[in-house]
Amino acid sequence: MSFSLSCLKKQAFFLMLSLLLSACTEQPDVQTPSSVSPERYNPAAAVYNTQLGVGYLQEGNISRAKSKLLLAQKQDPNSPEVWSALAYFYEMTDNNTMADKYYLKAINLDPKKGSSLNNYGAFLCKKGQYQKSLTYFAEAVADPAYLNDASTYENAGLCAEEIPNKAAAQKFFMQALDNNPSLPTSTLELGQINFDNGKFSLANKYLQRYNQLAKPSAESIWLDLQLAREVKDQARVKADAALLKENFPESNEYKQVKLSGLEQVE
Repeated sequence: MSFSLSCLKKQAFFLMLSLLLSACTEQPDVQTPSSVSPERYNPAAAVYNTQLGVGYLQEGNISRAKSKLLLAQKQDPNSPEVWSALAYFYEMTDNNTMADKYYLKAINLDPKKGSSLNNYGAFLCKKGQYQKSLTYFAEAVADPAYLNDASTYENAGLCAEEIPNKAAAQKFFMQALDNNPSLPTSTLELGQINFDNGKFSLANKYLQRYNQLAKPSAESIWLDLQLAREVKDQARVKADAALLKENFPESNEYKQVKLSGLEQVE
């Protein structure tokens, strides 16, 4: 089960729950014989109701989501995925105390499970507990059965940037791309880090790679604008400023354009 959480620096954290349904459309309830209580131990039904619960949550149907997830909890109280899904529910409904408790419960059920460790690391980082979150990310990628190392390294990179520790962030983003060369966020972040370090040619290389992987974003256009300024390409600077104004008028990058007077560059 995987889905994206709200972001740091406009980047999405990756939350891994190995059961998430691929679409969030409503599906019929699992059918059980009339003589069988739907709340009895039933791991298969728990998987299905967890999928439904997360789907309802993503659609904004809070009451239905909670009902399905609590039912799944009764059907399989020893499932880390169920507890992680409930933790996510409480996080998304601004009950961080319960979210913290349930993420830890998922870990306690299987202390070496990479997805549970990644989930809690992402939660901690969004709450500003950066160093602690990196510990959980490191434990997540140590799980040999965990298949999403690249996304966890990317999470670690985003969190390291918030410390801020650019050197650590660069290392994590490079590890992310070692595991999956097609991650747009890690690619773009490495472009910006290299620009900040004065390595303009390498920054441009990462930017061009990002443009092959994803649509232009406020961050990618801003990086292109900065590179254009370095080579005194005023036409490109103006074009990028116009793109930010047209497509991302509320972005921090466009605010920086206005503050710098770059729209009036001749």
